[in-house]
Amino acid sequence: RYWRDWSSDVCSSDLILAGLAVGLNLMEGFDVGAIMSTYVGIFVLFQVFSEESGLARKTLRGILTEVLVVAFAGLIAAHTISSLIGTQIEGVTGTKQDTETKEQRWDFDTQWSLPKMETLRLVTPGVFGYLLAQNTTDRDKSSGYWGLVGQDPRIAELKSEDPQVRARVVASISQTSPLKPEEQTGMDSSDRRTREAAAADIIQRLGFIPRHTGTGEYAGVLVALLAMFALANSCRGLNTPFSATERRAVWFWGVAALFSILAAWGRHGFLYSFLYRLPYFSTIRNPVKFLQPFHLIWLILAGYGLEVLHRRYLRNTVRRTGFLPEHIKSWWSR
Repeated sequence: RYWRDWSSDVCSSDLILAGLAVGLNLMEGFDVGAIMSTYVGIFVLFQVFSEESGLARKTLRGILTEVLVVAFAGLIAAHTISSLIGTQIEGVTGTKQDTETKEQRWDFDTQWSLPKMETLRLVTPGVFGYLLAQNTTDRDKSSGYWGLVGQDPRIAELKSEDPQVRARVVASISQTSPLKPEEQTGMDSSDRRTREAAAADIIQRLGFIPRHTGTGEYAGVLVALLAMFALANSCRGLNTPFSATERRAVWFWGVAALFSILAAWGRHGFLYSFLYRLPYFSTIRNPVKFLQPFHLIWLILAGYGLEVLHRRYLRNTVRRTGFLPEHIKSWWSR
């Protein structure tokens, strides 16, 4: 009976299309596609377990829907995934999944992390500049990007005030590129300016990347306001304009957006270090890739915010008054 009810459900065709779309995303986006497919898989389970039915029915439906999506994703993307694993993971130096290899590659794999302060870029365009200074054609380079995305973590360690941190990074660098005598002397100096000069020489000589990013991660002020408006209205209790199902969906996407931001922080936060231990997760370089699902989720939440505006202020006739205190009182009560 469960199978008959599920197989006759109109949304089963949507699940097939969703599976094909996930497979196409894997073919085109590789690791970004894998990240996106994880969100889709979790959302499918969320949708199933949000239904008003028994636990046994939800469990069976959840298994069947996931199998359907995965099967059709694999149908269209199997050859690409097989080729990708064979050429980019298996036998490639540094892609082993043992703990030692992961620890050795941690700095390299998390170099493109989003510093916490630079989360402001999502709502403030150009607050950290645009493009690299060497890529701007103007003589005035002050508009260039001055943040820390893409910075080699050894730069901050070389400039650290802690002598133990400096000694550790110098020892690590010396294993492959021995320091010049004057550089070593400068790094051991108690004078800050001498140390900074020595660190600058090392950084320039070894080509450490101080920063590297493109045009920023601006998501739009209006989009952000609408998304937060949706989240706020989902917490209004009995006065919320959302149905129970819609409210749960808004909460789900809110948690997904928060997760994406925390993951995008990479080595600057706590979450990515836990994710990094998962099998093959270390092959996904650059935590800032998690901002791609964030932008899509933020747009979904903005859509819910627009729906609130429609239901509260466009669909219903609002009684107006010319007396300001009375208008404020009426507005506050609603």
